[in-house]
Amino acid sequence: MANTRRKALKRRWAQGKNQLDKAAIEIIGLQEVFETSHPDYALLCTVTLTSLFMVMEGWDAFAMNAWGNLPNETHDWMK
Repeated sequence: MANTRRKALKRRWAQGKNQLDKAAIEIIGLQEVFETSHPDYALLCTVTLTSLFMVMEGWDAFAMNAWGNLPNETHDWMK
């Protein structure tokens, strides 16, 4: 695979990883808001976060299988 194509694919992976991280942050924010007033909603956030973290582990496993490593920082592959 050409180096530029490899970089472009790593960049796409990093963009996806960044979006997953952002989604987790938003869910955590909502969880904090609803924790006291609607604990059942906060629980749904917890379940969603658990699922999202499993997806993130799969996303990392994809990179490990595709390229043999993970970046130290996600933005390292966004250059």
